[in-house]
Amino acid sequence: MGAAVEPLLCKSWTCLTAIAAMWMELLERYEPPPLEDDRREELEAFVARRTEEIGDDEM
Repeated sequence: MGAAVEPLLCKSWTCLTAIAAMWMELLERYEPPPLEDDRREELEAFVARRTEEIGDDEM
């Protein structure tokens, strides 16, 4: 990948398409940082608890 693209300078479909392709490539190559098992379990428990507390109405 080349230099960063200035968002305000990218106004054509060609430019936007190129940026979308770069973004998709970055997403495909993404690897989450390592996380210890106990931390992952705590995080999953927190997300489950908050999901239940918030409910479906607020999302």
